[in-house]
Amino acid sequence: MVFPMRNLTATLCLMIAVLLGSAGMSWSAELKPLSKILRSETSESMSTYATERCSALYLSLSGLLLNRPNNRSIQEISKGYLKIYRELAALALWSNQKMNPSFTIQDLQNILIRIRNAYDQKWKENHALTGHNIGDMTKDDVATCNSLAK
Repeated sequence: MVFPMRNLTATLCLMIAVLLGSAGMSWSAELKPLSKILRSETSESMSTYATERCSALYLSLSGLLLNRPNNRSIQEISKGYLKIYRELAALALWSNQKMNPSFTIQDLQNILIRIRNAYDQKWKENHALTGHNIGDMTKDDVATCNSLAK
């Protein structure tokens, strides 16, 4: 009866390793402030990532504003964010195609959706903790993206 115990031990060790690995992946997959990322790496691919991330951020912010009560000035800000989103998305597409000629607009759309989902998750966590969607990291990203968009 020693063998079943070894199998049980091996199964438990594997399960613990998988759980620890997936927990580590979820922690490392969290959004980090864009300014911090850009300070640590300045490659062409990181510049492209910053453009993608800012594009997704402006699109997400526009969506947040559209969910507010009908207010003309908020609507104008939302339209401005949509304009910046489109410009940055076009730049991100061009930059990606320069590095990889087979890169498509669908590839970019998939990237932007994943980034938007990451922001949405961050905003839900912020709301649960503070009652506000926008936290310090998003404010930092907006400042970084405003500089990039100029």
